[in-house]
Amino acid sequence: MSPLSEATDAPRVWALLGDKAGDNAQVLALARALGWPFEVKRLAYRDLRKLPNLLFGASLATLDRRRSAPLAPPWPDLVIAVGRRSVPVARWIRRRAGGHARLVQIGRPRAPAAWFDLVVTTPQYAIAPGPNVIELPLPIATPAAADTIGDFEALPRPRIVALVGGPSVAFPLDAAAARRLREHLEAMAKTWQGSLLVTTSRRTPEPVAATLLASYAEPSRTLGFGATPGPSPYPRLLAAGDVFVVTADSASMLADAVTTGRPVFAFGEPRSVQPLPLSWRLHRRFGTDRPGAGGPLRRLYRWLLNIGLIYGPRRLDLLLARLYREGLVQELPDRPMPTPPTAAPRGTVAGLDLVVERVRRLMQER
Repeated sequence: MSPLSEATDAPRVWALLGDKAGDNAQVLALARALGWPFEVKRLAYRDLRKLPNLLFGASLATLDRRRSAPLAPPWPDLVIAVGRRSVPVARWIRRRAGGHARLVQIGRPRAPAAWFDLVVTTPQYAIAPGPNVIELPLPIATPAAADTIGDFEALPRPRIVALVGGPSVAFPLDAAAARRLREHLEAMAKTWQGSLLVTTSRRTPEPVAATLLASYAEPSRTLGFGATPGPSPYPRLLAAGDVFVVTADSASMLADAVTTGRPVFAFGEPRSVQPLPLSWRLHRRFGTDRPGAGGPLRRLYRWLLNIGLIYGPRRLDLLLARLYREGLVQELPDRPMPTPPTAAPRGTVAGLDLVVERVRRLMQER
């Protein structure tokens, strides 16, 4: 074990962070939940990161060392990372640590699952099941809700919070869909005599934002992305909401809303325009949609997928189907129910607890 481990009887933990806030939040949430001291390593990458991880093995070939935190002894006992960019770096760290460091990879590594001690993923990535794979219904989320909601307190309840993302292949979000979403929101506020808090994100197309941020009946509020000076209002929105409506393109926003324990409705109109992109058509024919079909071509497709030379589409439709099935999210009805829901159908998802237990077991086995 490392000197820190011997001194404190706790493993030395490194949390590898990149440039994506949502990814970093998952790494930090897990590191904090474990309850052990951990060290943050912020990493930046070169353009080589766009190539398959299979080409680089355990190396720093994709790392921009001048803009990254130093990686030097004492080496960690546990490395928590996310996504595909960190994969060669995490494997290099384990090799430098004499092979004893455990690797926990979150999301979609686009590499063989056997390279890691644990892969924590979600349904939209359709990663093949395995003894070292945990598929959670939603990304790890511990949203930092604000201690006070400020001026939102004066809005009539129920406060209906709409979290709007952007278009995806599974659920396009255009101006027409935005008009339908706006009609849903206005009907909810009118029927329940509540108020609306509508916010967009950096992914929201301008025509969609223009439709959804146009003035509503008082005293509702709209918050365009970056329009409010100072700290982001997002934590206050999570704390203020009595009911959430979330566009189906964002797994992280759905996770944040579900974690509040309040009712969550998803808005996602499935893609109707054909043909689907080639990656979707291939995945529907040879991937998880038809597990018994395809013969040799299916086996070849799955092999290329599992080693990371190709990767399947982000199947948000599979994610949403699981959320509906497990009662974590409700489908937005054509007409609002007569009275607002006061509790989530089945409470919150306990994904983080499951992962913490599994990681602790890994470290005990080591």
